[in-house]
This record gives sequence, structure tokens and C-alpha cells, in this order.
Amino acid sequence: MKIEFNFNLNDWMEFQKNYLENSKQFQRIKMIATWLFPALMVFIILMEVIIGRFNLIGACILFVIAFFWVIFYPKQFLKQTLKRSAKILDDRINDGYLGQHKIEFLEDTIVHLTSESETIIKWVGIKKMEETETYYFLYNTTVSALIIPKLKLELSEEERNELHELLTTKIEPLVD
Repeated sequence: MKIEFNFNLNDWMEFQKNYLENSKQFQRIKMIATWLFPALMVFIILMEVIIGRFNLIGACILFVIAFFWVIFYPKQFLKQTLKRSAKILDDRINDGYLGQHKIEFLEDTIVHLTSESETIIKWVGIKKMEETETYYFLYNTTVSALIIPKLKLELSEEERNELHELLTTKIEPLVD
């Protein structure tokens, strides 16, 4: 089976977003970044109580700030991380990565062609597949994947089902 699609920055950003939302390490960092500031606010309030300079209005202001930080910061943290990721591809050196992609699924391998490269990946080299409503992410390492935008594939319903069946049967599910 062969597929073709035009790959752009939005496709790469969807992969980054999916990766970050499912990464245990990123979730841990985001949790620390989210709760470190409120913990510091509580520490300041406790220090004021200990030294006898407790100010109820100041404590309430710090509490409100900490509350809104916990509510809004996680989304902002993700947004800023994605913004930094976009700058990586904004570099003109990555021209061969964006543009027309052709993928041919063979019995033992996947042949991936771009304007500047040809990559042959054995099916056993695909460590896991994540599927969203609009993408297939075929991971060959923890942080890199073959990204297939479903909506850009000009396939009939039968061909879409065939592709889905091919991917789900060829890629061994990970057992945690």
C-alpha cells in the first residue's frame, strides 16, 4: 500500500503536542512547575506567621495568586513548550522534513520518501503506534515517530480501513 501527503509545521506540532500530553516525564515537570510557586507562597505565609508579621490581606492575596497559578499555568506551560518546539523547525535547515511525503508499506519494511531522503524502516523498528482522530504516530524511538496525517490522505473508506488494519496488525502492542 502507498500513501502520499503534504507534511507541514502544523502536523509536526500535533505530534509534539501528543507526545507532551502523553509523556510521563513532561507531566512530572509540569506538575513540579505548577506546584512549586504555590508551595513558595505557603512557605512565605508560614515564615510571616513564625516571625510574627502575619498579614491577613497579604496572605489572601498570595493565596488567590497561587490559586490562579494552579488553574492557568499548566496550559501556559504546554503552550510555551510547544512554542519553543516550533522554533526548532522554523530553522530553514529542516526544509527536507516539510513538504511532500510518500510512504510505501511493504511486507517487512516501510519506505518513507521525502524530497531529500529515503528511509527504510523495518516493521519491528516501530516500537508503538498511537492513533488520534486525525493522526497515526508510528514511534521508532521514545521521542520520534513517523507522522501520518489521516485527513490529508486521499483514500477511499475501504483504503482507510485497509491502512488501519495493516498498521494494527503489523505493529506489536507494547505490554507495560
